[in-house]
Amino acid sequence: MVSRRSFLRNGAVAGLVGLSGCTTLSPSSVDTLWRYQIGRAIGSAPFQIRPTVLETAIVVNDFHTVAVLETDGAERWSHEYEPTVVDEDTRSYDNYLVTGVGADGKRVYVPEAEGLTAFALDDGERLWRSDVRPPDGVSLVASNSTVFGAGAAFEPDTGAKRWDTERLVEGPGPLVSDDTVVFGDFQGRLHAVDIARGEHRWYFDTDDDWIQCRPATDGERIYFGSGTTDLEGGCCYAVTTDGDQQWMRSLDAAVHSALSMADGRLYVATHRGTVYALDPEDGTELWKFPGQHTFNSLFGRRSLTSMLADFSPTVADDELYVVDPNGTLSVLDTATGERRTRYEAPSNGYRTAPVVDGDRLYLRTPTDLIAIERP
Repeated sequence: MVSRRSFLRNGAVAGLVGLSGCTTLSPSSVDTLWRYQIGRAIGSAPFQIRPTVLETAIVVNDFHTVAVLETDGAERWSHEYEPTVVDEDTRSYDNYLVTGVGADGKRVYVPEAEGLTAFALDDGERLWRSDVRPPDGVSLVASNSTVFGAGAAFEPDTGAKRWDTERLVEGPGPLVSDDTVVFGDFQGRLHAVDIARGEHRWYFDTDDDWIQCRPATDGERIYFGSGTTDLEGGCCYAVTTDGDQQWMRSLDAAVHSALSMADGRLYVATHRGTVYALDPEDGTELWKFPGQHTFNSLFGRRSLTSMLADFSPTVADDELYVVDPNGTLSVLDTATGERRTRYEAPSNGYRTAPVVDGDRLYLRTPTDLIAIERP
């Protein structure tokens, strides 16, 4: 197979981007180390999932391909899928990857349409296939002892389903904390489930329509965001590890990305691209960075682009990396929210928050995985 990777040493990703927030700042170029072409759509739906960065490999997928790359961008192995139309009226497809893959130091867990499948990380050998198909749209999360997907837990050695509960909504997957896995659903309910037994420890009900984010925790509280069906409403909650509410704060739109914590601050990004820094003790707003959302001029609403992108804030040292709905990458000061710089992006924009690994950033566009030098 011809590799999709191409080197752009000492080059820059160029393109036009819109201003994010209210700060006028000339865009900076990025030093691109390599890019790998991946991101084919199925029907009209693009694929917007962050890669999994391991110590010796990078795992990335779209609806058609799962690939394991070396850290220099060379392809170690890949598997191809060719979706077939099952029903034109309902836009149903078969033989495709239904969501983001999971990976650990030994295996890559792939949500094939026929069932959950594990491949060897080193050489791509198929190790097992479960007859249980993970639901569409929920990224798999792999820990040392369990593979989680949409309210179900699987044995990593065999693929046997350990337990199954209510399913998650589409999103970046659950929070795994010690012996508990925490996730939301389509009824606006947060679930905390015992990993070993699959028994519910507690529920927490909100007044919103769904919980589609990956929660965060500091060991004392669990933090999560919610949203309404029209995406115009959303809240951030803090509950104890026993499920008792500590505080709730209204936000400017729905939350459907992962929350981040660092240095005594909680970072939340909304559907509008707004980033909040909150005090985890009581939800007090420490600062807010106003994002720029894209309006559809024909229909007078935000474009589908902002619904599909992953706006999860990414913390590294004293910097917060955020991607807004226009696909612009900005670097904010974690203490003040001031934008230090913004980066030129490809014409189709960045579509996921970056993964930070040492001195590198990994970013997805609708068509590529790009590795750049961290400034």
